[in-house]
Amino acid sequence: MTDTDVLRQLPAGTRKSLPTGLSPGLEELTVFMSGQPLRDGTFVGYAIVTPVSIPISLTCPDDGLLDGALNYWAEPRFGVVECGRPLGDGAPAGSGYALAKWC
Repeated sequence: MTDTDVLRQLPAGTRKSLPTGLSPGLEELTVFMSGQPLRDGTFVGYAIVTPVSIPISLTCPDDGLLDGALNYWAEPRFGVVECGRPLGDGAPAGSGYALAKWC
């Protein structure tokens, strides 16, 4: 069974809300970063998504059952942190991880 077959089995409302393609990555982050003002310092741009999992149980044509999960992503967000500068209150999700991991 292909991923397309699995998507056809999902309720129509769920199917319409699923993102298509790959989660945001380098290309989208490059576009985001190109709109940021230039200034001295070391900056890290990041892209984060929220992982989502929908449990599925399908009946195959041979009456076998397929149990599993459909895993995808939602809520893509982008941001920039400045290395060496502490995060302020209300910093966006993912900014602390980017700061700790890449600075």
